[in-house]
Amino acid sequence: MDCLVSPSYSEGAGQSVMESILSGLYVIVYNNSGHNFILNNNKKFICNKNNIDELERLTTKYLNQNLSLSRKEINKVKSFMKNNISSNIVFNMLNKILKEIEGKDELVSICLATYNHEKYITQCLTSILNQNYNNIEILISDDCSRDKTIQKINEFFLKYKPNYKIKLYRQKKNLGISKNYNFLYGKSKGKYLIFFGGDDIMIENKVKRQVETLQNNPNASFCYSNCKWFYGSGDLFFNHFNLINRVPNKLEEILSDYSIPSPTIMINKKYVKSKPFDERLKYYGDFIQSVNLWIINKPIYIDECLVLYRRHFNSVTVNKIGNEERLTLINLLKNKFKKNKIFLKKINQYKYVYMYHAFLTKNKKKINTIDRLLFFLNMIRSIRGTIRLIILIISKLYKKKIPA
Repeated sequence: MDCLVSPSYSEGAGQSVMESILSGLYVIVYNNSGHNFILNNNKKFICNKNNIDELERLTTKYLNQNLSLSRKEINKVKSFMKNNISSNIVFNMLNKILKEIEGKDELVSICLATYNHEKYITQCLTSILNQNYNNIEILISDDCSRDKTIQKINEFFLKYKPNYKIKLYRQKKNLGISKNYNFLYGKSKGKYLIFFGGDDIMIENKVKRQVETLQNNPNASFCYSNCKWFYGSGDLFFNHFNLINRVPNKLEEILSDYSIPSPTIMINKKYVKSKPFDERLKYYGDFIQSVNLWIINKPIYIDECLVLYRRHFNSVTVNKIGNEERLTLINLLKNKFKKNKIFLKKINQYKYVYMYHAFLTKNKKKINTIDRLLFFLNMIRSIRGTIRLIILIISKLYKKKIPA
């Protein structure tokens, strides 16, 4: 058979037409909504009027036309069907409709760690409550702050608490970021997880956009987005991923220079172990977590800025103690990938990130002359490295610590 002729008013006839097109057959059909949708309103297949004369006209036209042209039209419709009504697309559409009918979204757990964020916590909490996604639980763990962070949180949620799932915990002693987040993970009930800092800001569609991405890509261990870095109160903004700092496409690309900001990440909880953060690292457990998740299943990148990521003088990367932990991180990564020469080479390059921050924080006593020379030679090999050298020169000239 070369051609299916379907003079039917029935919507159910669309299935036969769809099967015929996918099998490579030409079709001539009556005008109804099912045929119109499947064939993308292509008038070469659809009758202008539903009568025998019109069927005869289209059939004669088909018999007289060039076979290659027929094949071209069939392939055009076939492509449309695959891109618009595949089983995966139809399932997601149906799933979305059912969720709208039920009025329910998957629960998202926002695990918020705070420490001396008195200046920033109100802005952070406001950005969470302004999300255009309904089903959120907010879990806050204050890591024994010495300022008025707790007071600010209580004041902010005094009027909002009845309408939101909010739980606040205060640690009796300072645990560090990794233990703090593991504590919150143990309290979380959501299908998806966000680990967020009390000094950062969410764009209003962050949660919704990332939930949609993970639902459309259920095998992805996590998704992440671009973000805008800003300094202090917000005088300077720039994108994290740009022409110089490219989006990582392979695991080894993040091993040489940690390049996935943790606030941009949403994790599919089913891929997470009982303690997602490595507690041997007080500050950089999120790095190991991203690596472990990537090993399980590759993440999905969202090419949008969904987070404003704050830099200030209390940030970990500006802190001497935090930067020293990078050396521990390097050793843990080397042990993890000790049989992979390519990965080990990339990990060895990560020491130059440590050295860069050591120079910035004026903590360069442990860096010998040979390493300083290697640092300089490595920096000038790339545009990003050269920019870091410029930042160091500016820092030295103005004798001012830079939160970078």
